[in-house]
Amino acid sequence: AGLFVRSVRSAQGMDLGFSTRDGAIAWVMPGMSGVDRESHESLVQRLEERILAIPGVTQLATAEMVPLGVGLHSTGWDIPGVDPPAGQEHLSIRYTLVSSTYFDVMGIPLVAGRAFSKDDRSESERVAIVSEAAAQRYWPDETAVGKEIRRVGQEMPYRIVGVAGDTEVWTLGEDFAPFVYLIRSQGTPAGANIIARGSIPDTEIAGQLRQAIREVDSQLVIMETKTMREHLSVHLFPPRAASALLGVFGFLALVLATTGLYGTVAFNVSRRMKEMGIRMSLGAEARRVVGMVFRGAVGPVAVGGIVGIGLGLGLARAVRGFLYGTSALDPVIFLGVPAILVVAASLAAYLPARRAGRVDPVEALRSQ
Repeated sequence: AGLFVRSVRSAQGMDLGFSTRDGAIAWVMPGMSGVDRESHESLVQRLEERILAIPGVTQLATAEMVPLGVGLHSTGWDIPGVDPPAGQEHLSIRYTLVSSTYFDVMGIPLVAGRAFSKDDRSESERVAIVSEAAAQRYWPDETAVGKEIRRVGQEMPYRIVGVAGDTEVWTLGEDFAPFVYLIRSQGTPAGANIIARGSIPDTEIAGQLRQAIREVDSQLVIMETKTMREHLSVHLFPPRAASALLGVFGFLALVLATTGLYGTVAFNVSRRMKEMGIRMSLGAEARRVVGMVFRGAVGPVAVGGIVGIGLGLGLARAVRGFLYGTSALDPVIFLGVPAILVVAASLAAYLPARRAGRVDPVEALRSQ
């Protein structure tokens, strides 16, 4: 329970490589609406003009696929001087087509080179931007800017003009992998994710997006419209659900353990009233009696904590794939949880121990 609760907190503050501030996304599919490839670009441009006319919308970008979204593409690439993995003919690298404003709107930094521009047209030289992970893997000892990559099935190569920071692409917590960005004007995306940001609430932007799209083309297929927070919440739901469920069970387990411990300690004290009376009558100090009761209560908890840590370390390895930004062997959890149990045991033993320290030797012996 502690690992999952900590994982959720880490996931919420995780650096995804792109901006998660307020905004909205509309996913449209022109191809499913009967729009041919020649008309695709002009349709998207009309959508951009209409959406930018919405009061309060100040930034707009499009992408065939957004980070942590659906519609992920992967294709074969040839890179001069780089051999494909054993058993494969080409390098398999994920890619997406984006607008020239994409990196600015998404808050993805350029670590080298330049971003796309409006001068990158269909008739000009083909250009690409690669992720930092791609640059480090394929050109580890030199700059990637200026290098050429060739997409399988195409004769014209792409010249790399920039290197972008890494982002989460498919799932939270994944290792950064090579990625290629192509400009939309030099390809025909199957769909378009329209990302809009501005000074108005994100829920209002989402509603305005749907209305604007309907005004431009009432027949256009809209797969979904959502806020950026809703987009991210889909990936945060599994750890949140696990955290809530295990948190409830963990709390109930703590309550049961504390209640059971209190009952056990109280019962043992009542059984040893005669012994307490004899000890007190022979001059035992009250604090020694209290210490004895505490040792009897906390001792088993300490032993159980050691055993529990050993079992927990083994079980934690099985759930490491479900944790985000948190090690399965997190020392804060594996030291903090036993500490909580020791504190709970101490509280549970307090009243019985206090009662034992106030035993009247005469009354204890008389009652026995």
